Amino acid sequence: MEFRESDMYAPLARFFEGRGWSVRGETEGVDLAAEKDGLIAAVEMKRGMSLALVYQAIDRQAIADEVYVAVGRFASMRDGAARGAVSLLKRLGVGLITVAMDSPLKTVEIIVAPADPREPRRNARRGSRLKKEIAGRSSDRNVGGTNSGIIITAYREGAIRAAAALAAFGDMSARELRERFGCPDNTYAILYNNPYGWFERVGRGVYALTGAGRTAVASERFAPIAREFAELFGKE
Repeated sequence: MEFRESDMYAPLARFFEGRGWSVRGETEGVDLAAEKDGLIAAVEMKRGMSLALVYQAIDRQAIADEVYVAVGRFASMRDGAARGAVSLLKRLGVGLITVAMDSPLKTVEIIVAPADPREPRRNARRGSRLKKEIAGRSSDRNVGGTNSGIIITAYREGAIRAAAALAAFGDMSARELRERFGCPDNTYAILYNNPYGWFERVGRGVYALTGAGRTAVASERFAPIAREFAELFGKE
C-alpha cells in the first residue's frame, strides 16, 4: 500500500499523547518531538528502513533522551530485513516503532525500546533548543514528516499572537502585548526585527499592524491560529 511519511504522523501522535507525552510536529528538524516529565523523545519517520534513517537517528541521540525510528510495519518480523533492523537498532540504543499503514486502524507498536547507546554523546545546546521549542508552542500545529510549507515555530506563533492582539485592540507596546495578552518574552524582538513585515513602529515603543500583517492573519494558513488567540483575548 502506498502512503506518505506524513500519513504516519497522526497515529504516532495519538500513540504518544495516549501515554502522557506532549507532542509537537516538525520541531528543530525532528519529525515528531515529545516531552514528558522533563524527558525528550525524538521520532524520525520513513516509509521503510534505510541507512539514511539510521544515521538520522544517531544524530538525534545528541539532543533527545529517547530516540525512535518509525516505519510502516514489516510484512513479517521473521524476514531477514526485519531481523537485521532489530539487531542493529538494539546495538545503537535506538527504538523501533511500526505503524500498520496497511490497516484502517493504523496500529502503532513498539518493536524495540530505546536504550542508552554504548557511547552516549549529548549536545546540551541542541537539546536545550529542542526542549525550549517544544515548550514555546501552545499546541501542535505541524504535521511531522512534511518537507514543504510553512512550519509554525514558537517564534512565528508569537508573531501571530501579537498580530492577532493588534488587529483586535489596536496599536500598543510590546510590554502591553506581554502583560495583557500573554505574548512571549521575546515580543519586543519580534516587533523590532519584524522578519515577516507584519509590524511598524508608530510611536515611542508603540507598534501597529501593517497591511501585510492584516493579510497574514486573515490568510488560510494563519487565520485559524489568529482566531484561537482572539477568542482567548475575549474579542474576535
